[in-house]
Amino acid sequence: MVRLGAAASDAETIAAVKSDRLIGELSKDWDWVSLRERQYCAGRNLGNAFCEDFKWWVLGAAALVVAIVAWWILGKIAKVYGN
Repeated sequence: MVRLGAAASDAETIAAVKSDRLIGELSKDWDWVSLRERQYCAGRNLGNAFCEDFKWWVLGAAALVVAIVAWWILGKIAKVYGN
């Protein structure tokens, strides 16, 4: 029984490490994309269709993240209060 608990704990640790790596990789990718976008959309290119599209995609992605986090939080609250 103790062995199973240790294995579960190890699996949780591995999952946490993998999610940390995923978040790190996503933040590096985001830094690269935002740097390219800032360099291109600075100055005369600001009204360019690419810059407008990028702005709306970023706003949409942020709204999606907010909705997912709110759904997760409301799910946790619902579990506490038992629906």
